[in-house]
Amino acid sequence: MKKIIAVIILIIVLGGAAPYVNGLLMERTVRQAFDNANAIYTESNTDYSLEVVRYDRGFRTSEIEWKIDLGSLKAVYGVDEIVFVDRAKHGYTGVVSTTSLSENLWFQDFIDNRLQGDNPFNITTTYSFLGEIVSSFTNEPFSLTIDGDILEVKESNFEIIADNSLQKFTSTGSWQGMQAGDKVDFGAMTMSAEMEMLSTFLWDGNFQFTIDRLKIDEKQAYFNFADLNTSYTSKVDQVKNTISTESTVTMASLDTNNLVVNGAKATFGMNNMDAQAYENFMDFYTRTVSGALAEAAALEDDPQGAGKRMEEQMSRVGLQAVSALEQLLQAGLEFQVTDAEISLQEGDIQGDLTLRLLRDMTLMQFAPVVGQPDLALDILYLSSNVKLPAAFADKAPQLLMPLYQGMQTGLFVKDGDILSHQAETRNEKLYLNGNEVILKR
Repeated sequence: MKKIIAVIILIIVLGGAAPYVNGLLMERTVRQAFDNANAIYTESNTDYSLEVVRYDRGFRTSEIEWKIDLGSLKAVYGVDEIVFVDRAKHGYTGVVSTTSLSENLWFQDFIDNRLQGDNPFNITTTYSFLGEIVSSFTNEPFSLTIDGDILEVKESNFEIIADNSLQKFTSTGSWQGMQAGDKVDFGAMTMSAEMEMLSTFLWDGNFQFTIDRLKIDEKQAYFNFADLNTSYTSKVDQVKNTISTESTVTMASLDTNNLVVNGAKATFGMNNMDAQAYENFMDFYTRTVSGALAEAAALEDDPQGAGKRMEEQMSRVGLQAVSALEQLLQAGLEFQVTDAEISLQEGDIQGDLTLRLLRDMTLMQFAPVVGQPDLALDILYLSSNVKLPAAFADKAPQLLMPLYQGMQTGLFVKDGDILSHQAETRNEKLYLNGNEVILKR
């Protein structure tokens, strides 16, 4: 009996201490997540950072003030930093924190003067004792006046789930859109993603994004599309040390001042990129963007020297860009367009394209191809199939004309009410529409 009573007392004691323990675990998780995030920012050549300004942890509650230093992005947004205040409640299985942005004058001014003091935004974060972090952002519907027009912003709900190492992310979200009279109609939007960071620039996973509709009717500008769906997949082969990406886009319709599309879809792939070369290229790209933003901020204080400094920077960037790009030009690198289809008033456009490097190259090694086009057969593999409405030949008759001495047909041949194109390299020869193209002069 005494043992049972002792166990009950122990459970009560441990249960009563659970909020305090979870508060300790939350602080450890937060500080570790901040350290991890700052390490990622540094490695990706971005100069913004996170900082815990104040951490007041109690038995059942905590209050944390933290901020994001925007670094070179200050020149873009006109704000040096964003301050957050989290008020957390320690529970028995985890911690729930509510975030406030009211310490930022620009935010509070927006709420007070544009939304009549009613804050529709809510940010909450849940920390589990297993280390998982779940952040959600929601907003209630609100409206504001812009240049005499009333903008109606509808509700949204976004959620991000991450581990405390900030390497695995799962995201979902939806926004019901916004509307400004007859001028702007942005329909419902959804997104979802599941990504894992293998290194600073290498990610495995997928991303999906949809927009129900977008209509803009402003003076001479008219733009209207419906049912946009996009997806992106990134796959790293750690055995071959390559990365491949694939993006698919579909759209039900598109209507502009000059173009009407009754449907469109296509899949774009970039395959077998050398992973290390890709990381080097992304490292160059992020350093360039970060440097450009920092330079833009500096030029505001020295407008007279802006032209010279920008010219010097572009000269340096150009040489570095060539080096970074050439690292990607390795044998097996492949670009693909598949299942492309566009429905126009004149008819349908359909096509597929595969272009693959057969050996490692530098940009200078492409130069001789201009004078000796047959050299391309040792460098590239090509396969393409395209169909166009025959009406295109009325506006561009050169589509049916040989453009090169060794061609027996034009890029396209007419087949009833369509223009057909088929090209392929095989056995070190180029075939166009069933005929060999004589490339040697």
